[in-house]
Amino acid sequence: MYDCEFEEAKLIHLHISKQAGSASVLSSYRPGSQPSHSRDVREARESEGRLVAPGNSLYVIELFLLNDRFGEKPEETVILRIARDGRVQLKGRGLDGRHRLIDSGTCSSHAGHYP
Repeated sequence: MYDCEFEEAKLIHLHISKQAGSASVLSSYRPGSQPSHSRDVREARESEGRLVAPGNSLYVIELFLLNDRFGEKPEETVILRIARDGRVQLKGRGLDGRHRLIDSGTCSSHAGHYP
């Protein structure tokens, strides 16, 4: 699990499953607003993603937006990239392959370190 603080999107909570090659991306996440973590998660907006080859990054998630938009355009794929030092970028990738920065911030793992 990771918590990412973005400049615009604010707090986003990630559940990453390396085994399944997928991730749950929870926006409008407010930890402690409900009696339990599972209730906090249920009250957030969830989108799904798949892990793609990370290159030099820790994780790269291609998002399948279900309940959020993150500033995407119809001709874009939305990518969340977590660097090994915790920096994170949310980018739109157009059909022509060009990238556009949507938002940026930092992530921390709940284990206190990066796997």
